[in-house]
Amino acid sequence: MNNKFSKKVTGLLLISHLTLSALPINAMATEKASDSLEAPQERVEAPNLLSDGETTQDLGNEITATDDQENQETDSSSIESEEAQTEASTENSSENNEAAENEEQTDASNGENSENSSDDSSENAAETRSTRASVQVTSDAELRTALANATVTQISLANNITMTSSVTWTGTTKTIEGNGHTLTFGNNVRLYGNTVNQGLSIRNVRIVAHATNTIYQNRTSSVSFTNVTHENSHATGRLLYLAASNSSANFFGENRLNAGSLIWATSNVRMNIGSGASVVANNNGTARAIYLASGGRIDLGEGSLLDVTQNNPSNTAKAVLIEGSASSVVVNSNATFKITSAPNTQKTQEALGLRGALTVLSGGTLDVVGRSTYSTVNVGQSSTFHEGSNVRIQNNHTNGTAIGSYPGTTNYTIHSSTGMQTWRRSADFSGEPSFNYPEFRQGSFSLNTYTNKQVTSRIESNDSIFNATFNSSQIGKIAFGDFVDTATIQQTTIDDLTTSSKHITGRAEPNADLAVTIEGQGSLTGRVASDGTYQFAIPNAPLAVGTKVTVTATANGIQSVAETVVEDSEKETIAETTISDLNTDSTSVTGTAEPNAEITIKAGDTIIANGRVGSDGIYALTIEKQQAGTVVTAQATLNGISSNIAETMVERATITETTLNQVTTTDTTVSGTAEPDAHVEITIGDSETKNATVDSEGNFEVEIDQQAAGTIITAQASIDGLQSNIASTIVVTDPANTEGTITPDTYNVSSGDQFLRGTYTGDVASARVYVNGSSVRGGNFADGSFEFFIGNRIQSVDDVVEIEALDQYGKVLDRTTVELTRDLAGTITPDQYRVGETMITGTFTGDVNFARLVINGTPSNAWGGTFNADGTFSFYVANLGIKAGDKVEIQALNRQINGNTEAIEVLETKEVTVIDQLQGTITPDKYNYTDTTITGTFTGDINFANLVIDGQSVGNWGGTFNKETGRFEFFVHAQFRDQIRTAAKVELQTYHRETVDGQTIDHKLVLQPVEIVKATGSIQPAAFKVTESEITGTFTGNVNFANLIVDGRSISWGGTFNTTDQTFTYFVNQDTRNLIRDAETVELVAYHREVVNGRPVDTELDRSVVTIDKEFIGTITPNPYKLGDRTITGTYTGDDINFGRLEIDGMILWVSGFADGTFTAYLNQEQANSVTKDSQMTIYALHRFADLSTREIAQATVSITE
Repeated sequence: MNNKFSKKVTGLLLISHLTLSALPINAMATEKASDSLEAPQERVEAPNLLSDGETTQDLGNEITATDDQENQETDSSSIESEEAQTEASTENSSENNEAAENEEQTDASNGENSENSSDDSSENAAETRSTRASVQVTSDAELRTALANATVTQISLANNITMTSSVTWTGTTKTIEGNGHTLTFGNNVRLYGNTVNQGLSIRNVRIVAHATNTIYQNRTSSVSFTNVTHENSHATGRLLYLAASNSSANFFGENRLNAGSLIWATSNVRMNIGSGASVVANNNGTARAIYLASGGRIDLGEGSLLDVTQNNPSNTAKAVLIEGSASSVVVNSNATFKITSAPNTQKTQEALGLRGALTVLSGGTLDVVGRSTYSTVNVGQSSTFHEGSNVRIQNNHTNGTAIGSYPGTTNYTIHSSTGMQTWRRSADFSGEPSFNYPEFRQGSFSLNTYTNKQVTSRIESNDSIFNATFNSSQIGKIAFGDFVDTATIQQTTIDDLTTSSKHITGRAEPNADLAVTIEGQGSLTGRVASDGTYQFAIPNAPLAVGTKVTVTATANGIQSVAETVVEDSEKETIAETTISDLNTDSTSVTGTAEPNAEITIKAGDTIIANGRVGSDGIYALTIEKQQAGTVVTAQATLNGISSNIAETMVERATITETTLNQVTTTDTTVSGTAEPDAHVEITIGDSETKNATVDSEGNFEVEIDQQAAGTIITAQASIDGLQSNIASTIVVTDPANTEGTITPDTYNVSSGDQFLRGTYTGDVASARVYVNGSSVRGGNFADGSFEFFIGNRIQSVDDVVEIEALDQYGKVLDRTTVELTRDLAGTITPDQYRVGETMITGTFTGDVNFARLVINGTPSNAWGGTFNADGTFSFYVANLGIKAGDKVEIQALNRQINGNTEAIEVLETKEVTVIDQLQGTITPDKYNYTDTTITGTFTGDINFANLVIDGQSVGNWGGTFNKETGRFEFFVHAQFRDQIRTAAKVELQTYHRETVDGQTIDHKLVLQPVEIVKATGSIQPAAFKVTESEITGTFTGNVNFANLIVDGRSISWGGTFNTTDQTFTYFVNQDTRNLIRDAETVELVAYHREVVNGRPVDTELDRSVVTIDKEFIGTITPNPYKLGDRTITGTYTGDDINFGRLEIDGMILWVSGFADGTFTAYLNQEQANSVTKDSQMTIYALHRFADLSTREIAQATVSITE
């Protein structure tokens, strides 16, 4: 300790010479972190270790920074990062229960169990350290020592290391830098964390383990992985177990799991894949790859990858399961979430089970393949796939659907400018889609379960074919976005043909050209209707049995061919077979079938029952109970003829009863039995909840704090939408009746002693020591004296240290406070001081509580300063006239006052760097939010800026400032341009940025508004005739897109807008013209469309009513009718004619066969025989409206010939 002196004067005399400081300052100062492994970051702020916002991007794509990301400014093309500087933070806890002791954890020094808790009086629940220590380790012993030392925050591996036993790491934050080496955990060796709000970072290392959990965090914490490879050979081994709610797991860089699952976590845990990061997990074990309890969330940052493969034949669990309606999965722009769950082997549960909401943003990709009787992807809340998202979901089980819903009605909303394609469950997924929806752009629908019994409802979209044909229960694969293959068309089908058929019908690509070849009769040609159906009359019906018919559809140069052969219409068939619903309790199966037929019941390929159908067509057979998800089929056979195969899926009926074992006041676990693999929720008293997964043998156990007698504990299991009974037990008092006291000696913090010592009486057998609420249990007690290994847990006399005396059962017999003393010590670190500022600021440590300035070697009369609890200080200097060039030093003092006497001790003296004043102005040009940069002029010392929108800094930092020209450019990132479009106020906050002693310091200068240019315009449509194909008119301003509204419903979007003469055209197809004919009102809404952040953004500018001219025109010309013919034919003109009426001697026949300018009316034989040469025959051309009313357009007399 330097420059010690003691000054004793009266309090009044000293105070009369003091100049005390308490004024605020404007300059912001930062401190360089002493991390030799990483480059220093430019902006530093103390983080909340558990804040999601510090580690990931949210739905709005806000860019934030973490300790594990290296961010750099690159001339307005990147976003300034703010990285955490402080390596330790103060933990605050208000828990009222004592923390549970983890029986798997052992103290490195004396085998004492480590536990973490707080009591009612605890305010600070973790140690506070202002220094950081970095160590390099070469052995297991060195690594374990560093992990157990709370002051060590950086551990660097110098070589490969094998850990031989589990260890509990201590401290608030700790980084393990692997430097590319391998860290091997022996059998059942784990790394434990047992302190609230811990932050653990593991980087650049290969981890080899064989345990159920490689890393086990027992309290709320944040764990980050950067460039980590993990291999866990345990059957149910996983990388990370987060046992406390509100924790987070974060991944950066490139991470790979070559064996074992990824994560198991309790409620409200967030899993973040950082921007550009990748996680490739090959789960070859038997546990779920990812499990997050109620409220869990997976966020894939921009450009990230989460690739999960689960392909162990013994693993039938969901690959990814996230419980709770508040849970979510968000796939951000250019991110990919890929799941491959046993696609070609055993039957599994769903690949992705999410009881909350699924969101895939523009540019995001979801690619999921599984094989299950359950849907491949199941969600429980409304889920949205944004425009530009790319999705492929496939179920390789013939009885399983691609998408589904947990019980209840769940809505899917899909936007896809590339259309959509679907394949039936039994289709060849590598071939042509069963349904091609090239016109699909956006739509929504609802599902109600996760089996093929699901009902698709509330179907709404812009595509009428989709609305009419989409049925999720029949879909085994769905694709949209970039997964849509534009080089394919819809698969062509032919309906069954028999010797009694008069028409050839089926489905094909809408509007495709069609060629029909009938063996021995030549070919027919035509076009598929816009709804995807076709129909051809067979020229020489009936066709012979065995005749081959081929239908070829051609669209965009692509062909799809279907073939069939004609069957005998008189072929003998038997009645349809049906089967009843079954559940796991069913012991009989019933249904209907052909009377007296043989009936066979199968589970998969195994026959489980057979018998004979009753004469009333009803059968009932006894079967053994079947597992949930089993597909049971029934088929009848009579006289060699087999019926259809009816099938049903076995539903779960009930789940196993849940039980709880007795709990006493000294127990730290709750155990019981329940349905194997179910989720179990344990409620303790009125507020605390624990979650667990039942093992495969039906057992569960969770850790708890010791509970008071009379506390009610309940447990309830749930699986597949079913819930068990609620089991309960009441905590009973332990029979032990013990007493005793404990008296600890005074402890000197500066001594470095690793033991607490003292005396005890009575039945004391062990102790629990609390340091700021964190507890450790242990101690050696003999002959009335004790010693307790405390290690380096006590760091300051401000720590709150208490000791509890416990009996052999863990009963608390006594509790008292440990008195702390220490030697004086402290340091001071002043920030650089700019001339004209009123304060000198900086940081301090230890016992510093007072200061004095020395100017140009002369001690001044300036004493005082404000020293804050967060380790910062300020010292008022406005009246001292400090100039550039002055040498200014600050003395760090400890001041103690005892009555009228005070003692002052100099702890450290540091020089203050003095620099000149700063100034500057900025004048931004007008800015259009479609531009990528804000430009303008500036003066003075400005060299850096920050974008402020509606009073909030959005994290867009940078700028290029050219002092020679006096002009600047500031790059605006795409996501912020979208915010500017709707913002009320946009400003630039300017700074002067400089680096001093390796630290980046920003000096705030002026805050200047930016004027935003907005889009305007109007539209004036001309009168529109329903016989025309375009709406025309004029427009003004920025209009470049329009929306046609008919009777309040959006019909279509588009338009061609000529900026040269301010005119526009808007194409109207025939279907829309038909709507307009019946419409009350027709409007055009004018928009300005632009692409922001890779997606279109439309701004409404004007709307105008379109005047409609509903004139109907057309002619009809019948061909002469020859007596005895059964058809009357002819031609017509005019698009308005779509229906007809034929009158023959007062007899009226309606004619619908109007197409492509020709018509055909059909007579039956009786009607044809009634026509004579003198008959009066007239054909009327009509327009039939949507409400089936008609309007006459033209008429003509049909001439009759013999």
